[in-house]
Amino acid sequence: MNFSIIRYILSSVLAFEGIFLLLPCAVGAIYGEREAFAYLFVAALSICFGFLGRVKKPKSKEIYSKGGACHRIVQLDFAESCRGGSICSNRRNSPVRGCFV
Repeated sequence: MNFSIIRYILSSVLAFEGIFLLLPCAVGAIYGEREAFAYLFVAALSICFGFLGRVKKPKSKEIYSKGGACHRIVQLDFAESCRGGSICSNRRNSPVRGCFV
């Protein structure tokens, strides 16, 4: 598994989350709430860890897994959603009558 690209993506998400945590911090500061400091603390930690994880860029940007586990998970998820959709659509009073599977 390409852990470097996973670390890079998760660090990007963490930095993005930290930047958007500054919005409730600003609103809390405008209204004079003490909880704004908690948002500021979490935002600062998220931004720091997010940018620290992005310092070293991955050599390969390919995402792969051993044994095709991701492919199997997607298959199972799709099969489960189709099965649930077909059960719901075959009810007697359902506006959608038919099987999607």
